[in-house]
Amino acid sequence: MNKLQNYVDKFDDNDDNKKNIRIATVDNYQGEECNIILLDLVRNNKYREIGFLKDFQRMNVSISRAKHGMIILGNQNTLSINQRWKEYFDLLYKNKALYK
Repeated sequence: MNKLQNYVDKFDDNDDNKKNIRIATVDNYQGEECNIILLDLVRNNKYREIGFLKDFQRMNVSISRAKHGMIILGNQNTLSINQRWKEYFDLLYKNKALYK
């Protein structure tokens, strides 16, 4: 996240692109919405542990803040170890909204 924030910080303050980009953690996103969200859920380890992503409230905030669209980046096999994430991916797949 820091590298991405550093990249955006280099934009001129008058650049409309900079004004339209917000970088935040899930915990800092409570109660806010955006038109399009790029959600980075990258968790890839040999133990298939997903850490804080197993918390239902964080999951809810993560997937419910986009008004018009959302792109999720992550390892579906690792995240699907959690039943709620598995059900969410199954729903996306069923509705032809999941691309691998």
